[in-house]
Amino acid sequence: VIGGGSISLVDFVKRQAVFQWYPAKRKYSKLFGDISGDGLNHIMSDGHKIIINEKLYNKKDIKNAYGLIDGVRISDDGKIVAFMSSRHLAVANVSDPLSAVSLVDIFKHEEASCFCISGCASYALVGYENGAVVIFNLKTGNPEKFVIDPGGSITSCKLSLEQNTFISKTKRNSLRLWDLTEAYDI
Repeated sequence: VIGGGSISLVDFVKRQAVFQWYPAKRKYSKLFGDISGDGLNHIMSDGHKIIINEKLYNKKDIKNAYGLIDGVRISDDGKIVAFMSSRHLAVANVSDPLSAVSLVDIFKHEEASCFCISGCASYALVGYENGAVVIFNLKTGNPEKFVIDPGGSITSCKLSLEQNTFISKTKRNSLRLWDLTEAYDI
């Protein structure tokens, strides 16, 4: 649960917070979080610091590795983390999140506004301010397919488990379900 200047990991069965993080400086308006498919691993960020499974990585280390963070994700199996900055998408192992195993240039298309990774962390779906949604191969770093959402700026996207469809949400609150077989090859 993200909001009110904090990020909470909640056990909905017991109806209680298992872990809460209140960033020291409340001036940061961006809070990000994600949880693995099995619920055992989590990642949280205020754009400057990152917490992975309750281990804090400080501002200096993060800034040196990636710059200001604009989004975080963790793979379904909890082994891979991904960080989005204004220019790159970095993918790293949970055991060593400051050493990227893959660095993808996502700035080619315009400013990225959101992203998600596939369950096995082999693909990333990146949404842009101009309405473009691009799927990147994280092993090669290359873009593979794209669509243009006529609803405009993309605020959220999610790739299906089978990696053949995805959903996008725009600033105008339109939702679209896309078939990747109908997307354009790059």
